[in-house]
Amino acid sequence: MKILVVDDREEHLKEMITELKNEFQDSGVIGFTNPMMAVKYGYENPVDMVFTAVEMNRLSGFSVARLLRSRHGPVLPVILLTDSKQWRQLGTELHINGWMKRSAHSDQIRHALKCGCTAID
Repeated sequence: MKILVVDDREEHLKEMITELKNEFQDSGVIGFTNPMMAVKYGYENPVDMVFTAVEMNRLSGFSVARLLRSRHGPVLPVILLTDSKQWRQLGTELHINGWMKRSAHSDQIRHALKCGCTAID
């Protein structure tokens, strides 16, 4: 499985990559601080799951989700990373699979995936 992680805050990106690599040891996890580069990568390579921050410079997590789903299909699982609840309504309208805090840990990631990618506060 190929997992794409997008967060313009490098410290959060590194933490999420570490947690995902621990959780999905047989998967490839690749991260980008630049959302445009992440979308470019996603257009040129297979992607099975996306974890993306909502608020970023240049491109929002919603835009990342829309663009990658236009390439990989609407069933591409997308988990948005945010510390704010204000984006959840828009996420519901866009059929986002779930939410996590930007600082989620392995047990929270595991729980979200087992529960069908529901919100983790």
